Order: sequence, then C-alpha cells, then structure tokens
Amino acid sequence: MGEGRFVISSSRSRELSEDAEDSEGRSPFTKYLVESLLSGEVDVNRDNYVSINEVYDYILPRLREETKQNPQRNFDKAVGELAIGQSIAAGNVSPPVPVQFKQPRLAVSESVIQVMDVMPGERLPEEIIDVFNEGGGKLNWSVECNDEWIEIEKQKGFFKMKLNPKPGMNRGRVYVRDKTSGGSKRIRVTVKVNEVIKLPRLELSESKINFGRIRYDAKPPKSTIRINNSGGGKLEAKVSSLSDLFKVRLIGDLVEVTPDVSETGIHKDKILIESKGGNATVPVTAEIELGPVLQIDKEHVDFGTAKEGHSKTKKIIINNSGSSQLEWEYTKHGDFFNVTKTGNVLKLTLNSQQGNYHGTIVIKSNGGDRTIDVRAKVKAEKKVTKKSNQKYLNISGSWNFSGQGIINIVGSGPHYTYQEFNMLGVVVGEGSVTVDGKKASIVGHNVMVGQIIGQLEVQGNIMSGFISSMGMNQPITFAKIPNGNFSGFNF
Repeated sequence: MGEGRFVISSSRSRELSEDAEDSEGRSPFTKYLVESLLSGEVDVNRDNYVSINEVYDYILPRLREETKQNPQRNFDKAVGELAIGQSIAAGNVSPPVPVQFKQPRLAVSESVIQVMDVMPGERLPEEIIDVFNEGGGKLNWSVECNDEWIEIEKQKGFFKMKLNPKPGMNRGRVYVRDKTSGGSKRIRVTVKVNEVIKLPRLELSESKINFGRIRYDAKPPKSTIRINNSGGGKLEAKVSSLSDLFKVRLIGDLVEVTPDVSETGIHKDKILIESKGGNATVPVTAEIELGPVLQIDKEHVDFGTAKEGHSKTKKIIINNSGSSQLEWEYTKHGDFFNVTKTGNVLKLTLNSQQGNYHGTIVIKSNGGDRTIDVRAKVKAEKKVTKKSNQKYLNISGSWNFSGQGIINIVGSGPHYTYQEFNMLGVVVGEGSVTVDGKKASIVGHNVMVGQIIGQLEVQGNIMSGFISSMGMNQPITFAKIPNGNFSGFNF
C-alpha cells in the first residue's frame, strides 16, 4: 500500500472547470470520477484493486475530450501505489495468474505525457511517474533526462518531473533504466505553450508642446510629435484637435502641429491621438503677440512722364502699425532712379534719358516684407527753334577729362552728341550736350555708373563744373585736345 498525500484536481490552475448543468447534476469531473470507481474497466492490471493512478488515467482522456480541461495529479511525500478501493469486478473475475520472473522487470505508470494549450507564464504542476517491478528480485533503477526544461527528482518508488517549457512546442524524453537486467523505459514528454500575442501599444515622443511667443501674422512655425508602437500589430492612429487654434495632420508616423497666428492672445488646445494601442492627449500652447508690423503709404510709385534732362522726386513713408521696435532695410532694383533714406522716409529721384523704365524697391523688416513697384517714362524735350542771330559756342572736338578718358563731341549750334572713351579706346558711354551761352548741359549714360547729368561752364578750351551720378555730385574739368576730333587711340 502507498502512503503520503495524493491529490487529483479537475483542471490546471488557470483553467475554469465546468460545473453541473443543474443543481442536482454532476460536473464532468465528478461524473468520470464516479464512473472510474464503479467500472470494472479501471482495474487495468487486474490486481482486483483500483489505484489512484488508474483513476487518473481513466478520467484524463475522457474529461479532456469533453471539456478541454486538463486534470492534474500531485503527490506529496508519496511512497508506493495507493489503492483507494477494491475493483467492482473482483468478485466475478478470477485474478490473473502472475507470471513468475526470476529477474526484475521494470515498468512505469506513464509512457507518454502530453500537455497542450498552456498559457504563457502558467505554472504547471509536477508530474508523478511510478516505477514498478513486475518481475522477481529487486529493481535498482535510475532516471535521467538531457532536456533543460525538464527537472527530475527521484523518490522511493516514483519520481517527479517539474516542467518549465518555453513558448511554442516543447518535446523531451525521460529514460528510466534498471542497473541490473530489468530493462529500460522511455517516457515522451510534449508540452505546447501558446505564443504571446503582443498587442499594439501607443508611445509618443512628446508629452506637451509649447510654441512660446509668436508674432502676429508671421509665418507660423511647426512642431512634430513622433508616434511609436512599442507593441505588436498596427496602431492605425488618428489625430484631431479640440479647436481651430491649431491645425494638425498625420504624415506617416509624425503628427504635424501648426498654430493659427491670425489672432492675438494666449492659445491653448489639446491634440487627441487615438489608436488601437491606446489613446493620448498632448496639451499645446502658444502666445500670439502683435509685435512690429511694417506699413507703407504706397505700394506703387509712378513718376509719370518726365522731360529728358529734368529730374522728379517721390517719397515713401515707412510706419509701424504694431508694437515693439520696427527694424527695416531696403534694396533698389533699377538704374533710372536714386534712393536716399532719411529717418522713416525714402526719397526717390528720377534721373534718366529718354525711354520707358520699370524697377522695384524691396523693403525687409522684422514686421514683414513689402515690394514697391517703380515706373517712369522720359521723353525728349521739344526744342522751339527761334530765328535769331544768336551765335553759339562751338564745342565740337575731343576733350580730355582728368586723365581718365576722352569725350568726342559732334554737332553744331546748341545741340551736340558725344561718345565717351576710356584710356584703352573702348566706348563706355554716350549722350547729348546742349549749349546755352557759356553753359553746357550734359545728359547721358555710363556703363559703370549708369545715368549721368552735368552742368558745365565753357571758358575757351576748358569746360568745368559738376557731374551727378548715383545720387552724388562730383567736380570735373574737360580740356580740349588741340589736334582736333578724336578718332581713336593708336598703340
């Protein structure tokens, strides 16, 4: 007879056992337990006794097939085989005549152990394998296993197996051998642990966004939140904001957030991110302040039609319609006018010869940028010919100025034209000269400085006065070359 504590339970620790269908019925486990005690089939070794191992072996396949439950047995400090009753067929069936063996004959209570549908992390109870001698003499047995997930603990008449399976299918073998001539037994162990299904899990790179101070009506900045999935599967995230103060959009795994800068004030909102891996809210703030705002009194400047040789001026007034200090600068595009800056005023001066002109002034500031369109049309002044006996100075010929170049003047009476040559004999400018008494007015163009205007006084072979170019007046003196008209340099 055996001794110790013997326990058979209806299922594993993490399983639910099915109950009876009504209050007077039996649960499936109880049903098969009663059947095992009342059935003559349970005494498989025909020793006229029903052992606890025979009861367990009867219940296990039937309960698993009906309910998918996995009954467990756990023996503590157990020795030998525990008979819990006499077989019901003992009085009707003659006990088998035991075969007499002179040598020990090894036998085990289980040859196959199979545990399926184990949940990850589930702790399995110890398996108990009884070792019998069905022959003569004495067994001198040992048990071994080379699988790391199976731990063996040998006791008197049986051994325990502690199973520590990994996720997936685990297969192992346990060998029981008699050290004399009792033979050996192999026990196949199979345990299937369900794979862990990782669910998606939402994680964000930012928990809050603060844009700080932003100038009203400026180009709005952008900030991003990266969406991460620290689990498995797909997040399938969606984003939205609780108000119109911030615009949000999802680009791949980035949430782009842009503040609305069309209204001043402290703006607060929450960005809502919804996904299959959870939801999150990200608070976002921005302070929209007025700041400096560039304001100009005109977007277009048109000099209209001007006469050649006569200048015109226009003004552009720069103002700050916002707060804080306005800092600005300008860039001029066009050679037909000059610009001077005085305080918050730009003064434009037209100095050009005959033609149609178009240019711009670009103003950049910390309160915005503006582009001003500038146009002008210059016509030749109509000369009224008066019959007169007036004699005009003859200035035709070649004139040297300051050793920098030569102008060659051609014509007669009050109207002349000229070409300007540098010291290499290359034409670098041209224009017209008008003589009135001892005064000579020059209007022309130079490839280096653009438009030029000059007022000179003629005294014999000397002309002296001022030339205006690029908004600056420069003194100049021309000396006539005695040998006549200039026809080019000879080198």
